Amino acid sequence: MQNQDQQISSLLRAAELTARYYTGVITAAEQEELQQWINAGEAHKKWFEAFGNNAHSENALKTIQSYDTERQLQAFLDRMKEKRTLRIRRTIFWAAACITLLLGSLLWILQPPAQEKTNIAAAPLKDREPGNKKATLILANGNHILLNAQGDSSFTQGNGTHIKLANGRISYQGGNNNALLAYNQLLTPAGGKYHIVLEDGTQVWLNAASSLRYPVHFSGKERRIQLSGEAYLEVAQNANRSFIVATDSTEVIVLGTTFNIRTYPRYDKTKTCNIQTTLVSGAVKVQHAGTNRLLQPGQTAIATGDAITVKPADIPAVTAWKNDLFVFRDVDLPVLMEEISRWYDVDVAYAQDYKPTHITLKVSRQVSLSKLLEMVELSGAAKFKWNDGRITVLPYHQR
Repeated sequence: MQNQDQQISSLLRAAELTARYYTGVITAAEQEELQQWINAGEAHKKWFEAFGNNAHSENALKTIQSYDTERQLQAFLDRMKEKRTLRIRRTIFWAAACITLLLGSLLWILQPPAQEKTNIAAAPLKDREPGNKKATLILANGNHILLNAQGDSSFTQGNGTHIKLANGRISYQGGNNNALLAYNQLLTPAGGKYHIVLEDGTQVWLNAASSLRYPVHFSGKERRIQLSGEAYLEVAQNANRSFIVATDSTEVIVLGTTFNIRTYPRYDKTKTCNIQTTLVSGAVKVQHAGTNRLLQPGQTAIATGDAITVKPADIPAVTAWKNDLFVFRDVDLPVLMEEISRWYDVDVAYAQDYKPTHITLKVSRQVSLSKLLEMVELSGAAKFKWNDGRITVLPYHQR
């Protein structure tokens, strides 16, 4: 029974620390404690990643509201005392269920509470802070390292590659050409971003809700990485080895250049994924569905279905996120709301009578959510309400 109590206590502590991590209030010591717990078992890793992908979903928040967490947890503990002969597997199953409820409640407490029919712009005390430097690094051996803007450290992986963490950036140096090819993965949650310098000197800025898989040391005739989400890249020149960014359906091939690539699903009901590659300098070749297109600086290639469309690019707007700006010029408001959803880690819904409007806006990505929504309201594009843990977009004439 004592061992089971210890396991429950460990899960409770992990739930608390995870909530503090995803809400941005975790200390350095607590982050180290959480990281050790994550790496203690494969189930811990999968649970942490799955929770990170669903922490703020509308259904999760509604589920949290519908449960009396304290009563459920106490009932479970009472049952544990009465039925000490239960098998450990069943015990841990019920513990996990209780932990899910507890963790949800912790997030509910740490995040601004949602109140029906409350206008965010008029209620700064219920604000949501902008995203920040936050990511998870998954090493070749499966261990997880939690990253943020705090603390400096360095270590060496098995193939001799040196990894340095400093000031919200991760950089790779050296490596053994004869060692087995090893991959790392960098994951940013909603409300997170991160900067990485690959072993060849290529710099990658990863936007929120994105993933980058890459070798810790490049070898062979090409340098290949896998991307989902959005990234801005400054590729180190190497005439002898091309650099390839692969997505689910597209490859972008370069020798040395600067460009932005975006793979988020569309905001409309189709949720189709249009791969957008925007060239800032140099030259890239976009391959998609058996078609190749060579881009010139100032062009965007949009790959969807079985076709590639090339059009002039608004470079300052496309790359604004990398410079911590929102820049939108005469775009549908839902385009902006998708960015707000990812950066502030909130859900967005639309009133039935809302009709898409256009908006032009330039503002820092470091302003609070209430301030940003206030600016949108002042433009006449829409009104907003905070309800059931999400932003509801209303026609401008409504309150």
